[in-house]
Amino acid sequence: MNWYEICVQGRLDQRWSEWFEGLAITYDSDENTVLRGPLVDEAALHGVLIKVRDLALPLLAVNRVANRRAGLESHAAKPETGDSVEQTERPGKNYRLCSCK
Repeated sequence: MNWYEICVQGRLDQRWSEWFEGLAITYDSDENTVLRGPLVDEAALHGVLIKVRDLALPLLAVNRVANRRAGLESHAAKPETGDSVEQTERPGKNYRLCSCK
């Protein structure tokens, strides 16, 4: 089981946590929503991403967190380094896919 952080633009109410597979909902310093927690496999991750898409929420970042303790740290406190971020181009959209250390 891997821990993930999924950052979406805007502020989702805490009531959405159960619908998003029980992921914890927190907010970063820019008032964006961070969904954080364990998912059993990549299929579960894709299921959550489909829900993000269905709500038309702009996806800002997807991070696989190396361990549970790291997953509990503040999303805003993570330093961003050029070698840990992979930029992926999509028509009309930019997604940052991060590999957290």
